Amino acid sequence: MKNVRNVLGAALLLAVGTITSASAQTVESIPFRVNMSPRNEVPAIDNPAISGFGTVWVHVVRDAAGKITSGTVDFSVRYQFPDAITITGLHIHKGDAGTNGGVLIDTRINATNTVVDATGKGGIDRQVDVPAGSTNVAVIEDLIKSPSSYYINMHTTVNPGGVIRAQLIRAERRVFGVLMTPENEVPAVQNSNARGIGFLTIINAFDGGQLVSSEVTFDVDYTGFAAGTQFTGMHVHSGRAGANGPVTIDTTLSRAQNIFAGEGGAGKLRYTVDANVGAPATANTIYDIWNDPSSAYWNLHTTVNAGGEIRSPLRPTETVKFTTKMLPSNEVPAIAGLDASADSSFTAHLMRRGDGTAMAAYGVFDLNYRFPGETTFTGTHIHNGGAGINGPVTLDSGIRAGATVVSATGSGNIYRTAIFSLGPQLDALNQVLTNPENNYFNLHTTLNPGGAVRAQLARVNLAMPTPEVAIEAVSDPTLRTMAQGGLMTIFGQNMAKVPGNLDGWQGPRAPLSLNGTTVDVAGKPAAIVEVDPRFVIAQVPFESTVGNNDVVVKNSNGASSVFRVPVAKTAPAIFFDEISADGYRAVAYNLARNEQTGKNNPATSAMTMAVFGTGFGQSTPALESGQLPTGRPAETIPGLKVNVGGQPATNVSAFMIPGFIGLTQVMFTPPSGVSGPVALEIDLGGVKSNKTIMYMR
Repeated sequence: MKNVRNVLGAALLLAVGTITSASAQTVESIPFRVNMSPRNEVPAIDNPAISGFGTVWVHVVRDAAGKITSGTVDFSVRYQFPDAITITGLHIHKGDAGTNGGVLIDTRINATNTVVDATGKGGIDRQVDVPAGSTNVAVIEDLIKSPSSYYINMHTTVNPGGVIRAQLIRAERRVFGVLMTPENEVPAVQNSNARGIGFLTIINAFDGGQLVSSEVTFDVDYTGFAAGTQFTGMHVHSGRAGANGPVTIDTTLSRAQNIFAGEGGAGKLRYTVDANVGAPATANTIYDIWNDPSSAYWNLHTTVNAGGEIRSPLRPTETVKFTTKMLPSNEVPAIAGLDASADSSFTAHLMRRGDGTAMAAYGVFDLNYRFPGETTFTGTHIHNGGAGINGPVTLDSGIRAGATVVSATGSGNIYRTAIFSLGPQLDALNQVLTNPENNYFNLHTTLNPGGAVRAQLARVNLAMPTPEVAIEAVSDPTLRTMAQGGLMTIFGQNMAKVPGNLDGWQGPRAPLSLNGTTVDVAGKPAAIVEVDPRFVIAQVPFESTVGNNDVVVKNSNGASSVFRVPVAKTAPAIFFDEISADGYRAVAYNLARNEQTGKNNPATSAMTMAVFGTGFGQSTPALESGQLPTGRPAETIPGLKVNVGGQPATNVSAFMIPGFIGLTQVMFTPPSGVSGPVALEIDLGGVKSNKTIMYMR
């Protein structure tokens, strides 16, 4: 399978972790993509030399019931005209494609407040506040539900009714990481000490499953380049590690731009481009990255190494988000008489070391602020310090003296990103992941330079973990016996302070600790797959004994009491992803087409099928606890049978899935003569799995 984690995501309870402080309100930033064309105007304008692209961000604040109470809309539009233009408007209108509608969200660009561009090629960034009580609160709520009923329109003196237009399409944002080195080049580059840690942000819009618009942002911190190094290109190439491939996503960085490495050979590069999804190579690369990031690589080229000096395959990141409500009363000392607040979030897109600790992160500072009047913001940071204590800045957004944010009205949204990869930053990140309540978010202004509004990242939590029940990780509550080397889910309370998983981790052996949480089985440390305040998914060590085993869960506060878990040599279990009147639908795939089967797409007896499971015991050759299998041919497990609709399947084989601990793929050919939702069960040496269903015709 291209992405087993996606296949088994629901069954393994995988989710983006969000930690909320004492505030019941939450903040969310939602991107929408637009491909603006004169042909979309009503009536249409025939001028292929004119175009526009952009991303519209809708930042919203929700109450405890999930209702939007206020927000902010950010316009970021890039346009291209054949000659000079005077822009007289940029708005969001209500109206379906092919119809004209009234202006609802206005950037205040108008006939008396124009934007004049002598080149005809540029961009516009504008922010529109949507305060509580505004009629536009209902507008953005409806826009989020039905984006295709809204369009963005740009107006000019030549075309006052609109010159380029597009319906809004809700987009999805993902962040990928890179660790760029000369050794990754093909062939490897000699005599270079250059390094780069970067993050690639892709915002994709799909229409009916078809990629229709994409924005790609390259952010990299580099070090170790020789003095005077000139950069000649930075691109995404299609190709895997160890092979060279063509450029498919270009930043436009070129030798002609005369960009040189910063002082001491270190610095930052940042480019945002609208990917040409009409080019098959570009679109295919974006699809491939979406499904399998390692199918593409990021390359940075120099005059000395024109073919590339540092390079890295793309890798996924893990997302952890903290939401807070920042208030003046939380400052130390508290600020009286200031009617201000900021509903905020701090998000870390993580790459993890082999031991599970943070190796680098792309931090996103997202603040929806409300101040009484014009305000200049001089900083927003994460500080180390508990409630009532002032502490040092540990994670900085980059807003500071000389790089302030000025709000004429005192209301709006700050959205800033930063790369964290240095030793002190990583220490701070790991502290946030294990004890978030000892860290706070602070927003500084010229009037209150020590901080105007503040909030701890999480509530104080001194509780020990309290395990309640353990089951096999396929989430069938009846499966209470684990297998040596299989995956188990331990449910309880306070199992971890901060959710975490292995999305941003790579290594040969799964970590024994994640965000301060560990599991011991019979005195042996268990490899961790995922942690959450409500559960932990871990591998039962192969060294555990057959029979009842003592299990202890520890979080960053301390250890749970001992509880007992029964363990057998094998306990086969099948993953399912849907519960209906028909039963538990097995995660079953037609291997020839790499396509999941279901009620509307049933399997046949002519197909080679695969299902996924855990609890199949030791493999051949044997693995150590926590060790990830590597590529190997399918192996037949002695005594393995698959029954479909009460009849035996044929051509049964199985193997441990490379890159995952405790997961097995079982392949078989279904019998003929069965149809509908039929029972699917695995028998391993007389030990039967849970009963699931598979749809047949």
